[in-house]
Amino acid sequence: MITGVSIPARRGNTALIIGGSGFASTPDHASFATTNLDVEVTVALNDWTPATTQALVGQSGIIADIGWSLAISTSGTLSIDWSADGTLGAHFDQPTTNPLGFDNGSAHTLRAQLNVNDGSGNRVITFYVDGRQFEQFTVAGTTAVFDSTQALKCSHQNLPAHGAFYSAVLRDGINGPALANPDFTVIPTRQPTFTDTAGRPWTMTAPAIIGVA
Repeated sequence: MITGVSIPARRGNTALIIGGSGFASTPDHASFATTNLDVEVTVALNDWTPATTQALVGQSGIIADIGWSLAISTSGTLSIDWSADGTLGAHFDQPTTNPLGFDNGSAHTLRAQLNVNDGSGNRVITFYVDGRQFEQFTVAGTTAVFDSTQALKCSHQNLPAHGAFYSAVLRDGINGPALANPDFTVIPTRQPTFTDTAGRPWTMTAPAIIGVA
């Protein structure tokens, strides 16, 4: 099992504490319409092999206006899913082959990159765990990521991720500048709203709160 190198640095910090169907969100922004996807989240889940799929971060409806989502499956694998046109008919999902193997409650930084066209007619999905490449997939056929009008959320009311969220980053293309970058470790406890350093306003929806992890 992987215990998480970030635990000593994170213990005692404030975090977004998710219970029930709570989440944190920022409204859709024109800059979120990126061609390639690069998203990262640092989180300590109560259960890394949950009873139901848990959405970590994403901008997506459930059956329509589907953009993308990074999630943990019941088997403990990390997955990125997206729609090319906002519908279930053009929905794709790429999970890791191997489960993450984390200890419950341990904190980890998870990152996924989706290159929709590598120039050779393929899409390339790369997963990183705690700063190291975990798995990479080159899949025949190019794709696209639909520009959803949904809010960008940490967790999701329909697929809540229970635990402590420390930070998240959505970048402008692969390795690009931050479009949204909430750092929950610098927010005072129980503060219901804040603006991140990329200028995006965030709101906590109960039972999600800023608390000490």
